[in-house]
Amino acid sequence: MSRNNSQKLEERRERLLQVIETEFSSNADFCREMDLSHNWVNYYKNEEDPPKIHDRLLSSLYELKNINPLWVINGVGEKKIFPDQPRKNETVPEDYIAKFMQVRRLIASIEQKPDAVKENAQLDDLAVQCSELTTKLLKLRRSGSSESDL
Repeated sequence: MSRNNSQKLEERRERLLQVIETEFSSNADFCREMDLSHNWVNYYKNEEDPPKIHDRLLSSLYELKNINPLWVINGVGEKKIFPDQPRKNETVPEDYIAKFMQVRRLIASIEQKPDAVKENAQLDDLAVQCSELTTKLLKLRRSGSSESDL
């Protein structure tokens, strides 16, 4: 693994551990709420190559604690998307979730490629596209309008 990629993974690990520490009462609480094995956090903290952060975990953090998935993945944006507004029981337009997840999978796919390939990939463009989709989703939620209004 390249040094640059190792550094990115370590920064990602630090961000997720920060979320666990600040948003949950304990490691056990985090594991219970995220439906993970009881020793997942210790494994994630201590392994040289931590387990991947799956989309399901990112979605759960977003739904339960308003944690911005892009911030966890690559440090883009604010840690919380709606820091002052409760989000439970809100309806999210399915096509925005699908687009977000598609862009997330593309970014993850590119991150796994060798550095020479990444230089030619449009990783930054995908991150921007993902941010734009998230911004549109936030505007839609705030206004209570339909997708056609955007």
